[in-house]
Amino acid sequence: MRQPNRLPFHKRIRHHHYLLVLLLVGILLLSACAQMPPALRPGTDQDAAEPMPAPDEEEMKREREAVDRPDSEPRPNDTDLEKAEQKIIRNAELTLDVPEPEDAMDDVTRLAQDMNGYVSDASMQTYADRRPRIQMTIRMPEENFDAFNQAVRDLGTITFSRIWSSDVTEEYIDLEAQLENLKSEEVALRRILEEATTVEDMLNVRRELNEVRSRIDSIQGRLRYLDDRVSLSTFQLTIRPEDVATTAIRVTGFDNFGSRLLQSLIQGSNWVLRMGATSILMFVRALPGLVVLIILVIVGRFVFRRIRQTL
Repeated sequence: MRQPNRLPFHKRIRHHHYLLVLLLVGILLLSACAQMPPALRPGTDQDAAEPMPAPDEEEMKREREAVDRPDSEPRPNDTDLEKAEQKIIRNAELTLDVPEPEDAMDDVTRLAQDMNGYVSDASMQTYADRRPRIQMTIRMPEENFDAFNQAVRDLGTITFSRIWSSDVTEEYIDLEAQLENLKSEEVALRRILEEATTVEDMLNVRRELNEVRSRIDSIQGRLRYLDDRVSLSTFQLTIRPEDVATTAIRVTGFDNFGSRLLQSLIQGSNWVLRMGATSILMFVRALPGLVVLIILVIVGRFVFRRIRQTL
């Protein structure tokens, strides 16, 4: 059987090289056409290209508002601080030693009322010497701070005194600026909410509006707190009984001695009776166990004797 004519080996190799080169050239041409602009591609008419849609005016407006909106809240500058009214919080802490703490407490309360202040907190504790120590917190208008401080000092002996102030002017101005910006943002968001057409847009705007509203409430609460602390100073007053002079003899510890002695006797008798009742209850609670134990001992002795007798 005759075999078909075949090309020599070296010619077949050369033929494959030509095919490979033609394939690579075709791939390069296709990739070059794909990277060309649409207007320059073969078979594309630039004039017949579809025009780009005009941007939506509302979208452009939102983008301008987003660009104009500052990334961070403005900080007060030196000019704002100079023009603004200073916000100073004044506080005082005093320890007053007097012969009769309760009488001094009444005097301090009366002084606070006369100077348009009030006692916001008061507590009294009695120690072993049967004499009270009193803690008081007084809120006083800032304009009467010095007068009240001096009036309290005149009631007795000041053994401890501390007065300090805090300047919150910068924080106050900063909070006011943030509040103004947030209110403007709230107005813009409400306007966008009215113009929203889809449920998704409405939900997104409402979410941002709730966040802004929460920040507004927080800042307003902080401003109210600062206004309260600035307008009313705070006094922390400790009233103690003064120490007894060592040159004078004072009988202490025998006040109401008879009633205290009788009370101690009653307490001791109650303790003895309570311990006796507890012991009786414990014995009764353990009685069944004791009976069982006695029975076991008797039976054991009887069995032991019988075993010895058998042995």
